[in-house]
Amino acid sequence: MGPSNLALIFGPCILRRQDNVHAQEQLNDVTRQAICVQTLIEEKLRQYKATLINIVELEDASQKV
Repeated sequence: MGPSNLALIFGPCILRRQDNVHAQEQLNDVTRQAICVQTLIEEKLRQYKATLINIVELEDASQKV
């Protein structure tokens, strides 16, 4: 599952409004919620990938020493 699909599933759960609103208003929020959560997921993935690259570089350097 990609970041956009995960965001569609979890966005409304994570960014739910505190007050009681009509269902149509909640549906209007889904797009913005999904974009926000997708951005968070993509940024975290980028950070993890950068960390993994650093780990591999450190392992390579330690093996050469």
